[in-house]
Amino acid sequence: MRTPDWNQVEAFFRADGWIEVRSSDHVHWEKVLPHETLRSHRSFASGKTMSPGRSKSILTLQLKVSAEQFWDTVKTGKPATRPSPDLPVAPKSLSLWLHSALRDEVGLTDAEIEDLDEGEASEILSEHRSKPR
Repeated sequence: MRTPDWNQVEAFFRADGWIEVRSSDHVHWEKVLPHETLRSHRSFASGKTMSPGRSKSILTLQLKVSAEQFWDTVKTGKPATRPSPDLPVAPKSLSLWLHSALRDEVGLTDAEIEDLDEGEASEILSEHRSKPR
């Protein structure tokens, strides 16, 4: 799966009619739809790409578009059509504390963590914490 960099995410926001609402540690954006308000943000790491899992999660949960719609909006500059008929199922994700513990304590990479479900992740962390130091 092709993943966008943060410049492309901002290009999507602009083409899709999102409004920049604030800038702090990230640039925060909103899009008001008839039945909900979508919220997202983009990193200041402009040219940096994200992992496929993170990309899919952002498209599905925050932008509410398929990858095809995302790239079409970036390419054409025309807003995405919602609701998306081919919106992918949101990927499973671990809680932030568990993801951080696996990365910081166990030393797993984000790519390795991305493939784990909650049970596998908890087991790895428990096993790691039970080892003598």
